[in-house]
Amino acid sequence: MKEQFKKVNSAKTFSLILRVVTAICVCAVLLQAQTDRIAVRKNDQTAQNIANATLKALGGADKIDAVKSLIVKGTRTSTTTGSPVRDDGTRISEFEIRVLWPDDYIMITRSPDRIGASGVSQGKILSNTSNATLSDIRRELMLMRESLATGHMLIGALMKSGVRQMTLSSMGSGVFYLNMDAGIFNGFDTFDSEIQFDSKTGYPSVIKYNEPSDLAGGIMEYRFGSDRFSVDGIMFPRVINSHRVTIIDGMISTSEMRIEEVIINPKLSLKDFERPE
Repeated sequence: MKEQFKKVNSAKTFSLILRVVTAICVCAVLLQAQTDRIAVRKNDQTAQNIANATLKALGGADKIDAVKSLIVKGTRTSTTTGSPVRDDGTRISEFEIRVLWPDDYIMITRSPDRIGASGVSQGKILSNTSNATLSDIRRELMLMRESLATGHMLIGALMKSGVRQMTLSSMGSGVFYLNMDAGIFNGFDTFDSEIQFDSKTGYPSVIKYNEPSDLAGGIMEYRFGSDRFSVDGIMFPRVINSHRVTIIDGMISTSEMRIEEVIINPKLSLKDFERPE
């Protein structure tokens, strides 16, 4: 009887150890997969090579991984033409971008006559309208638009994903795509965009994508200047240009963001991601 009891105990102990080891391995895999750095499609060596080269050119994967929060400040010149609801014209403003990985991003713009803000915090859209009063579909539309804009802006700046995971893949002939997990949005589970890299510097240079018709069907393009400056060994672009054409009404929106200051790993809390009054 004692011998049987020992065997049962040994079996239970082995089973417990096996479950613990399995859990540790699973956690390690998940932690590896959830890196803030851009992901690469499995077994895509071409994409892995360009990602490695770009991360090295930007300052190194370790330095980029170590960035957990960010403040970017500068000036923004935006122009709108063909809008059916607002006057055409150019607006110059100061902007401040705050990022706290993985879930919080806000861009605040200040001009003489207004303060604007957009972004995502803890899975909620930072909107003038209360999230509670938005319909589910409207909330998801706005959240997807901000996730797309945020993700592409951060990938182009320092190859680091935004509020949703983005994956790099190669399509042959030097063409590369970014794939963003949409979390099953109105029939879509992913959004694809094309990314280009500067052949001389290795930096991200152009990102293009089409918004689905539910997001007004915009054609969006970001251009990241090859002139970069170092902050703690990481190369940030001095200029980011964007160009958007809305298919439904033909409205064209362009902006030029000139970065003047970057602060790496500032102390940020959730209060830093509330809309300014």
